[in-house]
Amino acid sequence: MFTTIRTHGFIATAGAVKVVSGGTRGLVADASLAYPVHATSRITLTPIIGTTWADRTYNDHYFGITPTEALASGRSQFSARAGFKDVTGMLTIAYRLTDHLTLSATGGATALVGNVRNSPLVDQKTQPTGILALSYRFR
Repeated sequence: MFTTIRTHGFIATAGAVKVVSGGTRGLVADASLAYPVHATSRITLTPIIGTTWADRTYNDHYFGITPTEALASGRSQFSARAGFKDVTGMLTIAYRLTDHLTLSATGGATALVGNVRNSPLVDQKTQPTGILALSYRFR
């Protein structure tokens, strides 16, 4: 489930997913806050901040190392706890080419937080992100 609230120019989004079969069977929830700024009639700048929280089952599936896995891999045993998993900061620049076409570029970074950042499986605690998109709007 998720929800989006728009007020005073801000866009707040929160969501949660509970996996019920296969994989992790964990719970993960995220929240973000964006504030679009119309710089010109064609350019919109949108800074975004966000975070993700995950339960122990989810974090252990992705970041944990069982005693058996530790023995086989040579890595240290690790058990993740529930808590905030990461924080994200991004900036999107959207340029309206026509009434129907928009070119967008997004750049940012996500950093692991909490005890998952100490997992022996983590090589980079911060990961940059970049997206270039061309969108068409039907009317």
